[in-house]
Amino acid sequence: MSEAATWGVPEGLPVPAGPYSLASITPDGIIHTAGLVAIDGGGEVVGLDDAGAQTHDIFAQARAILDASGASLGDVVFAHVFVSDMKHYAAMNAAYGQAFAETGRPLPPRYCIRADLVKNTLLVEIAFVARKG
Repeated sequence: MSEAATWGVPEGLPVPAGPYSLASITPDGIIHTAGLVAIDGGGEVVGLDDAGAQTHDIFAQARAILDASGASLGDVVFAHVFVSDMKHYAAMNAAYGQAFAETGRPLPPRYCIRADLVKNTLLVEIAFVARKG
């Protein structure tokens, strides 16, 4: 089995804070993103205290990563969603639904788990799995 190809950071996206890539692509076209959070290129949290704004920012990053990989949100086959507190679920869910509604395709399966995120000011983290084509 061939190893997954990883690549650098698309222009305008934050560089990962740790030793990992933002995404990998397998030889058969499966794309896995890292857990994406609402942090700008300067390392600042986007949308403080606003789970909807953070989710919108995460989707903007996902679009950039998927576009650089030759895919789109319409190619997402699964999403791993984490919220720092379930009180943020409704705002995340509204922004999530809006982003996928724009694709005109059925919503991919997902799970949503309450988790401590890497910064206390982060409210949402989402990792995506997509298939090119």
